[in-house]
Amino acid sequence: MDYFEINPKYIESCTVSYRRVNRSGGCVYGTVGSCDHPSFAALRDHLEAKGYIKTWRGGWNGDTVLTKFVLNGKLFEEGDRFPSAGAMSVSMRCKNKRNHGEC
Repeated sequence: MDYFEINPKYIESCTVSYRRVNRSGGCVYGTVGSCDHPSFAALRDHLEAKGYIKTWRGGWNGDTVLTKFVLNGKLFEEGDRFPSAGAMSVSMRCKNKRNHGEC
């Protein structure tokens, strides 16, 4: 089984916001979303290129594990979901708290 490590500070999402002003009416429209940290996105691309995961770019949390591996001590098995960085950061924080008797 293969093991991968990424600095935990890169397991995070980044807020992305856009603003558009309608010049004729002066209305401002805004959109807010999120994206993975660029280092986490690079890791996801690497895992996909090596056949560990199948990514789905049409939405969130649609990636599926094809071959089991360990990332920062967390085991991902075939068929598991490979979540976005924001979702993974929450699950890893909870895992660490449980391991230290904090939950």
